[in-house]
Amino acid sequence: MKITNKTTLYSIWEIFVGKWAYVKQKDGSTKRLYIVDVDDEFDPDGVGIEQDIFIYNNSGSDDYGNGMLISDIDEINL
Repeated sequence: MKITNKTTLYSIWEIFVGKWAYVKQKDGSTKRLYIVDVDDEFDPDGVGIEQDIFIYNNSGSDDYGNGMLISDIDEINL
């Protein structure tokens, strides 16, 4: 799935939550991550500007791990 400004959190949640995915970032790097959740209430800099993220880990468990800004992602694939 190519991530664009028309991509919704629900569409990411529906397809990828609870699954391993390959996440290609805009910087060109690709990571294999287990997607745990998506969130629209994250303030990464503590300045009151909320950004959409997804929460992932590297273990395959449903435990929360790290977050990644959706705006930093180019593409997500199973």
